[in-house]
Amino acid sequence: MSKPKVLKSIDKLDPEILERIIAENPYGFDKKLQMIPHPIPGKKGKLITVFNYETEDFSYLIMITLKQAQALYIEPVEEEDEIPEDMKINLSDIIELEDAEKKPKRRGRPPKEKKEEEMA
Repeated sequence: MSKPKVLKSIDKLDPEILERIIAENPYGFDKKLQMIPHPIPGKKGKLITVFNYETEDFSYLIMITLKQAQALYIEPVEEEDEIPEDMKINLSDIIELEDAEKKPKRRGRPPKEKKEEEMA
């Protein structure tokens, strides 16, 4: 007997199943994504990205985008603020200095240099 097949969006998936997927794929599952035609008849011709996941009871096709799959594994970076405030550099100050150092580019040929003999 085959398992019932379930099509679910990643947003509507049970958190327990999502935790199991992440635990079973510690390095991500973006390489396992597949493109299939949309199963709803009214959306004929459109493709969706899915991840196939099997449990004991169901066979899931989870609709997920590549960005959503990658975002599941990105951990927020905690900054250690050991630098004193008076030692920090504001990024906007650096950008202003770089802009001030840039010289406008000249287009075309460089101007001819006049020889001293011709001027006399």
